[in-house]
Amino acid sequence: MDRAFLVESDFAVGRGVVDAFVADGLPIAVAGWFKRADGTSFQLHVATPNVQVHGPLAVMRFMDAALDALAPIDIAPSEIVPENTTTSFAATLGDTLRVTHGVYRIGWRILGDAEIEAGVIYVSRPRAEVAPSPTPPVFDPARLAAAAG
Repeated sequence: MDRAFLVESDFAVGRGVVDAFVADGLPIAVAGWFKRADGTSFQLHVATPNVQVHGPLAVMRFMDAALDALAPIDIAPSEIVPENTTTSFAATLGDTLRVTHGVYRIGWRILGDAEIEAGVIYVSRPRAEVAPSPTPPVFDPARLAAAAG
């Protein structure tokens, strides 16, 4: 799905996906919808130390399994971008802005080497506060169900 702009349902979908990742144990420094100035659509960026420790493929498998468990959901795996916490623009945001509850919206900014046209941030914490998982992430629907209620 091409998200040239976000509507209220997109905010809820993004929040639900991020909450599911957190509930299942994925350590997240920064998560939110971002539209890069050189892109045409919003993507849900998730900066986690698990990318550099366990590799992006392990994190992408975790995210794909989570989306399967949350189906039907209005977000495609191609709209989610796993980011590392050492060099990504999203990670630099975590060191300058703290968001732990609610939503923070940003307008045009330059973050690291990226020009961001707009963003909606759900989680933003300093990289030093977010430790990687000791083992590669594996999504467990039972953990998600336990966290939900």
